[in-house]
Amino acid sequence: MHPKPLESGEVEEESGEESSTILQAGDAEILLNAMSTTSSKLEEATTANCSPLPNDIEGDRCVSSHTEVDKLIQAQQQEEKDSGPRMTKTFLKDHCKQNKLYMTPRLNDTLYLHFKGFSTIENLEEYTGLKCLWLECNGLQRIQNLQAQTDLRCLFLHQNLIHNLENLEPLSKLCTLNVCNNYIHTIENIACLPDLGTLQIAHNKLQTVGDVEHLSQCLSLSVLDMSHNLLDDPDILTVLERMPELRVLNLMGNEVIKKIPYYRKTMIIRLKQLTYLDDRPVFPKDRACAEAWGTAGPEGERRERESWQTRERRKIQDSLDAMATIRDQARERLRVRELQERGEYETTTTPELESPSEKNQRQNQIPGWEERIQVFVEDSLEAHEEFLPTQREQPEKEELRNKQPLKKQLDREQPEREDPERDQLERKHQEGDQLEREHQEGDQLERKHQEGDQLERKHQEGDQLEREHQEGDQLEREHQEGDQLEREHQEGDQLERKHQEGDQLERKHQEGDQLERKHQEGDQLEREHQEGDQLEREHQEGDQLERKHQEGDQLERKHQEGDQLEREHQEGDQLERKHQEGDQLEREHQEGDQLE
Repeated sequence: MHPKPLESGEVEEESGEESSTILQAGDAEILLNAMSTTSSKLEEATTANCSPLPNDIEGDRCVSSHTEVDKLIQAQQQEEKDSGPRMTKTFLKDHCKQNKLYMTPRLNDTLYLHFKGFSTIENLEEYTGLKCLWLECNGLQRIQNLQAQTDLRCLFLHQNLIHNLENLEPLSKLCTLNVCNNYIHTIENIACLPDLGTLQIAHNKLQTVGDVEHLSQCLSLSVLDMSHNLLDDPDILTVLERMPELRVLNLMGNEVIKKIPYYRKTMIIRLKQLTYLDDRPVFPKDRACAEAWGTAGPEGERRERESWQTRERRKIQDSLDAMATIRDQARERLRVRELQERGEYETTTTPELESPSEKNQRQNQIPGWEERIQVFVEDSLEAHEEFLPTQREQPEKEELRNKQPLKKQLDREQPEREDPERDQLERKHQEGDQLEREHQEGDQLERKHQEGDQLERKHQEGDQLEREHQEGDQLEREHQEGDQLEREHQEGDQLERKHQEGDQLERKHQEGDQLERKHQEGDQLEREHQEGDQLEREHQEGDQLERKHQEGDQLERKHQEGDQLEREHQEGDQLERKHQEGDQLEREHQEGDQLE
């Protein structure tokens, strides 16, 4: 098996299905360097293991060198496969473009990088303006490379593979940290976050008091979720008591709940600022009853609860009585107004129910009032008509007094005789003017009375609207309280669903771990199978070498047999020579005999 060649800086990735990611220049250089290192190792292994040797040994060494080369190639491919997707700068820019974010990194205040399969946080140096960073449901194993995010407020790291809380010192403005569904055994390194108000660390591996002791140094922490951990020591309550701002606490799913006697009452008494515990709020009534229970036992709690119920019933009854009084007064005023509109007058009207405009209207309806006004107007008009001729004659008499000095005495006596009549007319004229003014004042008072009635009606309408507004405000407050309770109920349901989803994700995570272990076992079996195949091939090669060795032995035996035959042939030749020599001696002997 050999790796596929890279084309135009692309590398193949597998995360459930086949996909390809374009690598940037830096990543391509890293990959090329790794490949060059691997090739150099392969060359060194080849040159080192395939040195000139005898034929048989050289063949064995070359076979083993090729086996090591195949192993190195397989390890390189496995490393590339296990690395998964990377948080490269090119990926981040494409992600911002796809999600309609700013292409200039520092302008983005939120970045959604969840469900991407990343194993490392990297290449975020340019995103200096981030306020919220989502990294949930990845494969992150460490918190790192966040030195540039100094303005970060919210960090979501739940459902990852994190084992330690670390490298958080640069995040001095962090307010919310979510590390649920990880593998954290100890709370540490978060006291350096002065503004941290919310810590969610549910579904982790917290167990002892020492694991949570660091919380006593987090003075600004107000919301703490440690549900579904392994906490089983009641002494954690001493740590929680040293947290002055703790308002919301969730310890559901821990064994420690069963070990604290009267869990909810004890927590409410000892945590003075607590307003929400586990799955429901801590109301003032709950706190008062818990404190009474802590002081006087169950009897004190019963008395306090009855006192609260009595006050609540009294408050409701006072509200009902006030509404009934307002209703009765409104009905009485309506009845009196209807009587007045029909021309009737009732002297039994109580002063409390009679408004100022109604009093003025009642005075105007007294019998003879209109006739007296009419007589006053007529007398005023007659006096005015009598006074006008006298005013016209006055200048003429003065002119005559100036032209006839002799008649001054007569003119002086004539006015003296006319003085009583003129004084009488003057008085009548003044009385007429007075009546006219009174008439005008009466008209003005009538208009004012009408305006007053109109204002009174508007005032009554305003009072009615005010009461309706108050009732509406009351209903609005009740509606808001109902909405608040509904939202709290929905939040509770949502938390329950999240808990269920968390449990389901935990099960899936466990199943994933189990599958991962099975996958690792499968890989182990695969490697063992490959080693078995390798051993099988080596065994076959050994058998082949054994057969060659047997063939060599057989050839050796044949060679020895040939040598034996050669020696026998030489011995035969020697015997032949000896036989010839014997024949020669025999002939010589015969010749000797013949000569004899």
